[in-house]
Amino acid sequence: MEYKNFNQDQPYQFAMYNMNYMSRDVRWHNQDKLDAIQEDITIASLQSFAPLLLQRAFCEAMVHGNISNKEAKDLLTHFEKSIGMKELCSGQLARQRCIQFPPSAGGKSHVHRQLGFDPENPESAIQSSYQINPNTFTASSASASSTTTTTTSADTQLKMGAVLAVLSHLMEEPCYDQLRTKEQLGYMVWSGSSKTYGIYSLWFVIQSTERGPAYLDNRIEHFLTLFYNEKLLNMDAETFQSNVQACILTATKKDTSLYAQAGRFWKEIEATSCMFNRKFIAAEVLATVTHADVLSLFENSIKKDGGKRAKVSAHIVGKGHGEVDDPLFAAQQDAGAILVGSDIVSMDGFKSRSALFPPVAPFVAAAKAV
Repeated sequence: MEYKNFNQDQPYQFAMYNMNYMSRDVRWHNQDKLDAIQEDITIASLQSFAPLLLQRAFCEAMVHGNISNKEAKDLLTHFEKSIGMKELCSGQLARQRCIQFPPSAGGKSHVHRQLGFDPENPESAIQSSYQINPNTFTASSASASSTTTTTTSADTQLKMGAVLAVLSHLMEEPCYDQLRTKEQLGYMVWSGSSKTYGIYSLWFVIQSTERGPAYLDNRIEHFLTLFYNEKLLNMDAETFQSNVQACILTATKKDTSLYAQAGRFWKEIEATSCMFNRKFIAAEVLATVTHADVLSLFENSIKKDGGKRAKVSAHIVGKGHGEVDDPLFAAQQDAGAILVGSDIVSMDGFKSRSALFPPVAPFVAAAKAV
């Protein structure tokens, strides 16, 4: 989930920010920026640096609406000349890449755990993310043999996103009902799916006044077991198809404004995928998703004993929760949880030890792959 800034008064936003930081290879943490600002910065040093800032830069722009191709190019050329910007030298432009979460087979996970930004805030929070590795993703075949098949890169991305969208939709209401309504863990309870530089994840976010993050982590895992056994495993075909149709309606929802359309296009540019008609292609792929597809994804990548599971959590411990919650986390460590650390240095170490997914290639032939 893209999350660049956070409100220090909201622990759930702090957890989301740390998860965002651990998922991306190139990222400056806000604390790093604060530390830099407190160094010996003078007006003279700022004045000498400012002219150098855009001496060489990479400019990416999107122009759409009532304008020709030539007019759009002229507009960008005029902008570059106005600020005297030259192109970056070869090799200076780094493409953003997603951190590959370590395997979590057997119920293991990696946890970054720290005290809240505000030491007087009594609320704790957690974000748990389950990453879906496109290199190990398999989709169930529609054939009677029920075998699994791997697909090409473009097809894999589309199918994986569609299957996860259906799973996320199926899970959203039961998650809120179980963790918010029945267990009353906190007012802020969410689940969903997101994409980081082309890599998909299923995530859960909870903020609680009463409970610490290790307890919340346990309840998320308990919910996943309940959801699988009571909802997903034996779901009838009619219920499943009605949920698929709901996902298709959401995917093909019309843009309400030119601003909304621009935002949708810009997401494609940021992700370097450039599939501007994604919503229509995604709807076609969603129509092919089967119950077996969703079961396969859950059993392999989400379920506690899934062989392809890759889970990372960000724990924020609120005031007064450590005494009860620390023993629960110690028990999780005994069961295989691995502590990343409690500061920015430890998160940087986690990223430096982790592999990176390859940069996402544009979906040049994606439209005809459906």
